[in-house]
Amino acid sequence: MDFKVGMDEFGTATQESEGWAIVSLAEPQATAFTEEAPSLLSGGLKSFHGKDFTRKSAGPFRDFLTLLKVKCGESPGNFITCTLNGKRWHEEFTGFAERVLEQSFLKAGIAIPEPELAMLRQVVSPLFTYLRVAAHIGGEHTATFSLDDSKVMKQFNAATVGIRGKDFSLPHLAGMLYRAYRKQQFPSSPNVVKDAIQTASDESSPLIQAADVVGNFSTAYVFNRLGKQSKANDLKAEIFHSVFGEFGIDGIDHSAHVEMIGDDLSLKHPGAYTFAPSMNANVARNSCESGWRPATTRNGMSCSMPGLRCSPAERRSGRSPRSD
Repeated sequence: MDFKVGMDEFGTATQESEGWAIVSLAEPQATAFTEEAPSLLSGGLKSFHGKDFTRKSAGPFRDFLTLLKVKCGESPGNFITCTLNGKRWHEEFTGFAERVLEQSFLKAGIAIPEPELAMLRQVVSPLFTYLRVAAHIGGEHTATFSLDDSKVMKQFNAATVGIRGKDFSLPHLAGMLYRAYRKQQFPSSPNVVKDAIQTASDESSPLIQAADVVGNFSTAYVFNRLGKQSKANDLKAEIFHSVFGEFGIDGIDHSAHVEMIGDDLSLKHPGAYTFAPSMNANVARNSCESGWRPATTRNGMSCSMPGLRCSPAERRSGRSPRSD
């Protein structure tokens, strides 16, 4: 089974906590959701974004999340989840992911030009996060990714790197790293289709919009549960509860893992806090992965990159393989 995955980065007001919202739907449900979601836009809405929510748009947003919940429930393995990293852990984790990226290619003797490396750095942390939270799906499945683009990512889909006289696209190189890290750390997570890691504008991708809204509204819900109240926040929380309440989200004690510091959310323990309002199991799930750490070695962190090996001379020189 191939899962279509929409991912969007989200965080609290002062970036005390940051992470990724993930919507992962099997291909039939993802296609149906993508086709049906635009028909829910009304009242001047051009797309669904949490920041654009108003009281007048409450109906369309409620319908949008309801459609997402329905499609999520139609196939085993579908899930909707948000994972927030504490500030220090987010810095450690993103730094770790970037070092894995850079050292894996250096180990293969390949120098990636800085502009292309900057784009690859943006995708490794969310991809590694998906591998962690999707480990229950099964390694026999595959995944296709749509990540929200940004200014630095505009050329990601089309950019290439010359290796041994051949041009490799950045989605292809990102897929190679994904497969290598999956093999070492999360073999039970879905594999990735060859070049199926793409960026897209959120306006063009209902799956990315869904991840955006889930991240925004779930944060509002947790704020509300911890006692922070405001008219817009409370309405988002009410909508989120009305859609996902049947999965038992009220039974989750968020205060055991998250607390209010001033007007912001902060994790009580180092690590990542994952809140899954819907996992096709009629139950919400949450976990605090404060004990989880990526594998590291004293001499560095890297993944074997088969198919991208250079000659010993090229490796010693530190140069990229010649393209002539």
